[in-house]
Amino acid sequence: MLVLCACGCDDSDATTTSSAQTGTTAQTHTQAQAEASSASYANGQAVYVQSCLLCHQHDGGGVPNMQPPLVGSEIVAGDAEALIELTLRGIGGTPPSLPASGEYAMVMPGAMHLTDQQIADLLTYIRQEYDNAGPILPEEVAAVRAGLE
Repeated sequence: MLVLCACGCDDSDATTTSSAQTGTTAQTHTQAQAEASSASYANGQAVYVQSCLLCHQHDGGGVPNMQPPLVGSEIVAGDAEALIELTLRGIGGTPPSLPASGEYAMVMPGAMHLTDQQIADLLTYIRQEYDNAGPILPEEVAAVRAGLE
């Protein structure tokens, strides 16, 4: 940032002005991040309602003996790449889905039809709503998707 001083402005005034503007810029950036995160959460919630709610339920508890809960899930709160891959590939369907196992043997369709942004928003919503875990970025989804194709 270039600050020009004329008519009695000394270097300390320029530094103060620059610092104040930098602080304002940082606040604006932080506010923009918060708004983007809020939009991602809301968009993810909409995808969840449309694509996941029926099986995983409103409270993330899943349908007993059919679909696993998302609440307290090590998969949801764990490695982002594993969660993204599971979401893209699905479980228990035809390849390239992952095989079903354990007490929950219902099919979860893959979400390759969703955009990287939609999957990032969905998984950010799920992780923040049910497991207090960090966000997923569209770039992370794109990287995992590229590895699967």
